[in-house]
Amino acid sequence: MDFKITNFDVSTEQIYLEQTAEIPIDIDFTLSDYEGEIKKVLNCEITPYITSKQISGSSLLVEGEAILKVIYSAPNGEIFCTEQEVPFKKTFDGDKNLDGGYCEIFTALLIHSCRAVTERKISIRSSLKLEAKVTVIEINEIISDVDSIFFEQLKGDAFATIPLGKTQKTIIVDEEINIPQNLPNAKRIIRASGVSNITDCKIVADKTIVKGNLKVSVFYCTEENEFAKYNVNIPFNQIIDIVGISELCECDATSHICGLDISARNSDDDESRKFILISKLEISVFARCSNKVPVIYDIYSTKHTTVPKCNEVKFSKLAKHIDESFLCKKILNLPNGEIDKIFDVWCKCGNSDIKYHNNSAVISGNILASVLYESSDGMPDFFERIIEFEYPINFDEELTSPQCKPEIKIIDCDFSLTPSGEPEIKLELLIHAAVYDSYKYSVITELTVDEETPLNNSASLIAYYADKGEKVWDIAKSFSAKLNELLKINHLTEDTVTTPKMLLIPRI
Repeated sequence: MDFKITNFDVSTEQIYLEQTAEIPIDIDFTLSDYEGEIKKVLNCEITPYITSKQISGSSLLVEGEAILKVIYSAPNGEIFCTEQEVPFKKTFDGDKNLDGGYCEIFTALLIHSCRAVTERKISIRSSLKLEAKVTVIEINEIISDVDSIFFEQLKGDAFATIPLGKTQKTIIVDEEINIPQNLPNAKRIIRASGVSNITDCKIVADKTIVKGNLKVSVFYCTEENEFAKYNVNIPFNQIIDIVGISELCECDATSHICGLDISARNSDDDESRKFILISKLEISVFARCSNKVPVIYDIYSTKHTTVPKCNEVKFSKLAKHIDESFLCKKILNLPNGEIDKIFDVWCKCGNSDIKYHNNSAVISGNILASVLYESSDGMPDFFERIIEFEYPINFDEELTSPQCKPEIKIIDCDFSLTPSGEPEIKLELLIHAAVYDSYKYSVITELTVDEETPLNNSASLIAYYADKGEKVWDIAKSFSAKLNELLKINHLTEDTVTTPKMLLIPRI
């Protein structure tokens, strides 16, 4: 029997490793000679950076450093910031080969305490949570068609978003930043932070072109022991190769800071009017293509014994891609006591979550707002508040098994004082989320035909009494009959039998 099988390769993402680990951070350190003595610890901020991810066989080695910054006040009322680096590493062992996989590491602080042991010694106790996830793009070969008049096929289409590739690339941003003339000279940096975001990602030929911004904020002490703040945007762009992409595909890119170092430097006239920035950015690009995948749910031969092999294949469909910003405002309640002056306000993203309901969802999260101020006694002080937010999402249809890990970034933070003297925080949040709906199809992946054993079709017609609700396909398959002929001679137009009736089953 002559027949031709057409195969179709389906790429699917599979999680090969998903583990968590806790990294302790315990450090005692002494201030440098040029740093003032400690009267009061105002704020301690720990920022973890992932500097290296290495896959070898079934293991993943993660290396990084936790940057510890302590802002404190000296006995004379001056504000200082001291910084320490704590390196860490962790090996995650899986039970599958991870080579060629795409690795994601998520970090979070579990506990955190900081205290001054003496006027020049600080003790920090903390714990860092690492979440490691490695996904691998698997190629599943399915049968999409069998070319022969002796085969009956139950076909369909699976609408899926096919992953073509994921890649990560690290770039270094090295810039000399001059302080504008309208701002005073810098004596020392109190706090510096940065956030990176992608502004454009497109495919040209077989490459992706990624453009973005690194926004840096520097809060510093002037030579007159006052305070100033300077924000600057540094654009970046990068060309990234992904094998197999074309302009018919779609791409999505994100960026993360893997290291940020900002220091003050003297300019040519020996005035402190410049900052030296060295930042390490990791750019991640995901290429995908929305396809209609031809599948065969069931198959049989009208001539020979046939044994199909059915496997469950997981498909994912992009339900919604979100890359939007929105404004969030919140008035912060003041602590007990009067505030004479606010020096600086900054915010940091906390936990985020997404909850689904029918054809909608809500992304929620919290933000830690920090306020550095001068109290009524003329001494610097500090307080924190939690800001909660919600972002609604609507889908075109109800999702069956949605999956998403939203990413929230603060791309702008400003404040103003209300008539009562309370700070009103104004945040611009960037929401990046790709919501996928997952489902499984049982499809034909292999087909075995016993050509040495033809079917026994001695009778040309068989009478069969069908019950209501029976599927016509199942009836035709049980008798190895041609489906179209069965429908035709019994004047059937539905896929199922609507009323009990006698059917004539054609046999060839």
